[in-house]
Amino acid sequence: MENILDVLFRKHLTWLKYVKSFGCADDKAEDYVQEMYIKIFNYTERNNNDLMYADNEVNFIFVYVVLKNMYYDDFRKKKVVIEEIKNDFIEDDTYYSEIDFNQKNDAVLRWLVNIDSEIESIYDYNKRKANLLYIKFIYDKIFIDKMSVTELSKEVGISYWSLRNTILTIKKQIKNEIRRTNECIR
Repeated sequence: MENILDVLFRKHLTWLKYVKSFGCADDKAEDYVQEMYIKIFNYTERNNNDLMYADNEVNFIFVYVVLKNMYYDDFRKKKVVIEEIKNDFIEDDTYYSEIDFNQKNDAVLRWLVNIDSEIESIYDYNKRKANLLYIKFIYDKIFIDKMSVTELSKEVGISYWSLRNTILTIKKQIKNEIRRTNECIR
């Protein structure tokens, strides 16, 4: 029978993908996986437990749960509070004149019209159309319906971090539209 560390290491990239799916950066994911090797090795040695299905296959669910618990324990230890993403692409209008505020609202509307027209121009359902529909859905839920990212994550079964990254992409696209609008006016 092989050493458990040898078997675990053969799936190193799989473990990294697991941790990255939680929203973890590459270097931090590597740290979690390295720490997982130590925890599982110590667990098997201390408790004399066998996590192997066969001579060369480890219990994936156990490894996944260990990685997930390590990731969330880290949040609790540091008392990291995940704040809801705020609608900051239209900044506080007290700093702008009414004209500036309206220009930004117009840029947001243009962005929405561009998304809608691109969706309508794609006749066959393909990956591009699916991505555009996903972006539009997220925009509507977060910015129109004012749903929190956490609520939306629970409702649709998409990870918090995946939704967060999509929202950041939406904000970036809208900021670019605002920038283009301001360049055209000048």
